[in-house]
Amino acid sequence: MKIKKFISVILAIIMSFGICAFASAQEISEGYTPIYTAEDLNNIRNDLDGKYILMNDIDLSVYENWEPIGTSEAPFTGELDGNDFSIENLLLKSETEETNNLSLFGFADSASIGNLNLKNAVINVDFPYYSVYYIGSVAAYCSDSKIYSCKADGRINVVAGGDIYSGGIVGYIDDRNSTTEIIDCTSKMEIDIVGKDESFFKPAVFQYTYVGGIAGFADLNVTICGCTNKGDISVNSINIGKLGSIIGYSEVIDISECSNTGVLNAEGTCEINETDKDSEPDPEPINNVESAEIVHVPLKNRIVFSAGSPNSPDGIVLKLKYKDGTEKTETIVWNDEEDEYFAGEETVFGSGRVSVEEYGLLTTTLYINDNTVFVKYDYFVPPTLNYIFMEIFNCFLKIMF
Repeated sequence: MKIKKFISVILAIIMSFGICAFASAQEISEGYTPIYTAEDLNNIRNDLDGKYILMNDIDLSVYENWEPIGTSEAPFTGELDGNDFSIENLLLKSETEETNNLSLFGFADSASIGNLNLKNAVINVDFPYYSVYYIGSVAAYCSDSKIYSCKADGRINVVAGGDIYSGGIVGYIDDRNSTTEIIDCTSKMEIDIVGKDESFFKPAVFQYTYVGGIAGFADLNVTICGCTNKGDISVNSINIGKLGSIIGYSEVIDISECSNTGVLNAEGTCEINETDKDSEPDPEPINNVESAEIVHVPLKNRIVFSAGSPNSPDGIVLKLKYKDGTEKTETIVWNDEEDEYFAGEETVFGSGRVSVEEYGLLTTTLYINDNTVFVKYDYFVPPTLNYIFMEIFNCFLKIMF
């Protein structure tokens, strides 16, 4: 009896140690919500500002077409610690104009995503008509965020018209007033992009295709450090195309300790942008402008083509208020030597893209110097002849059919 009791005590001690060890292994950092299942991961969209941590590998094959977490109106602003676990079998596909941001996270702003492995991520797009696509494995569109220690393998296949921003980790980085960091990430994504426009009316704007092993496109102020692309990339563009082993295109970027072993293939109008070498960022311009206001837009800039882009910002009049209290009224003109738009001595960025709602109010943003100052304007835009014709044509179809 004494021997049996002794053995029982020993077993109890061993079991208690085992339970403690298991509890320690499963310890959750304070403030974090544990993610155990695909449903848990999907529910992140219900609290986009939360802090999350993976507790095991997750298989997303239960979702035939994953809905990216975060939208432009409600981006993901929280934290996800992958805890070195994997998210497997992420599948996204689009054959419509409405679904144009494809990734695990659709939009991320002031977010942190790291220590995450994506295995067998598959993204397919087949919509050869004009639209805008943001495509990546971790995030489609992000700003002011940190993405670190992420690995991705799988494939991205795109046949689409319009603008395509695609990267192995991130598609588009919007950082005119902030900085995004991509640190120690590796992409093995096989990327095949084909620009193809079958629209009845061809868009009256340039179509942009920017593709990179790590990121497709970045506005400004992006740091990419310690990243590697191992995936082969092929791009066949029909207008403006840039292909880079690390990033397709960026105005100001700091790349260091990055490398590429993938094969790059550029066809059509695409050009290869070798960005896998370390580089120093351009010096930031001096900004003495405190505020700006658009006081006049010439008629030529109010006429919008069918794809929604003005002719140019040339001729727009700005009222600039400087930090020392002085004010100046300047007209935006093109400088051939600098290859940029200027308002007086101030550089003007980002004025070539606008959005139009039902051909009524036109809205765009002009950035001055380092883009910490921006202005917007709204003007009534008359419908184009193409738009009027299409409306009449659609009414005819409804009557006939």
